[in-house]
Amino acid sequence: MTEPAAPTSADDETTGARPPLVPALVVWWVVVEALVALTTVPTLVWLPFLEPSWVNVPLMVVLGIPVGPALAAALFAWRRFTEDRDLSPARHFWRGYRLNWADVLRLWVPALVVLVLLGVNLANLRGNGAPIAFGVVGVVAAVLVAVWTLHALLVASLFSFRTGDVVRIAVFFVVAKPFASVGALAIVGLGVAAAWFVGPWLPMALASLLTFLLWRNGMPIAEEVKRRFVVGGEARAEGGTAEGGQAAAVDED
Repeated sequence: MTEPAAPTSADDETTGARPPLVPALVVWWVVVEALVALTTVPTLVWLPFLEPSWVNVPLMVVLGIPVGPALAAALFAWRRFTEDRDLSPARHFWRGYRLNWADVLRLWVPALVVLVLLGVNLANLRGNGAPIAFGVVGVVAAVLVAVWTLHALLVASLFSFRTGDVVRIAVFFVVAKPFASVGALAIVGLGVAAAWFVGPWLPMALASLLTFLLWRNGMPIAEEVKRRFVVGGEARAEGGTAEGGQAAAVDED
């Protein structure tokens, strides 16, 4: 696979000028929102009605599984919007979903299990009579896992690495890109606040906005991954890992 070449003048003559930013952004926000909702229907329908109790942990994990591939597909699509804006968000979303769902699930499911366990533990901390220190440790652990997960989803949605490599790269960028990590934490905080004060359905209703913010926040990480780990700036492998242990950028067209 190779990264798509930059549009040429011949391409411009064939495809026409890029659409104006604001109308295109509105179209993309509406379509991406609808597609995230479509691919997470079980989550939207049942998860808001589950109490954060230990007996519901398995079901909460199962219902949360569709969210990972949907977020990765949205990140893939928003990257395309930034690089070569057009009015075909659905095509880019489904392409990202098809290319990345398996790789994303290998990262998302373990992280989801940890986050659900931490979340249920924190929700029931007062009733368990546990010391405040336990809550502090739980919050710090949840923050680190959440930030790492977002970095890992970003890398997995845009590049073809082995799972172990994505794990290490995401850990590296939690520290190496502190502003991006703080930004990811702020976006997570926005989603958590929306769920806490309004309802668990609201973050999904804001999925298009949140994933757009995640992509804009993660752009420095994507550029650094491309500079450091993509061989010669272009892909040299069909899936898996590229030559020399470096990875390929996910093909887009």
